[in-house]
Amino acid sequence: MYEQLTERETEVLAELRSGRTNRQMAAELHVSINTVKFHLKNIYTKLGVGSRRAAMRMQPGQPRSEVLARDLAQTGAAPAAF
Repeated sequence: MYEQLTERETEVLAELRSGRTNRQMAAELHVSINTVKFHLKNIYTKLGVGSRRAAMRMQPGQPRSEVLARDLAQTGAAPAAF
């Protein structure tokens, strides 16, 4: 699954996992906030997730259904439709 990500998307995902905001990621990567948002959108699409939280929780080779089930169990909310 992660092999689909570009080098820059992998960097953005690493920044995301470190808990940084979009603004902080943009400053660290020397790009605009809109560029970070663009990369995040692509990451979510490639990973098959619909949220920042789900993208942060994805592990290489992990089925998306496991992430969604864990989010559902923790929040009690229904998963977003894709």
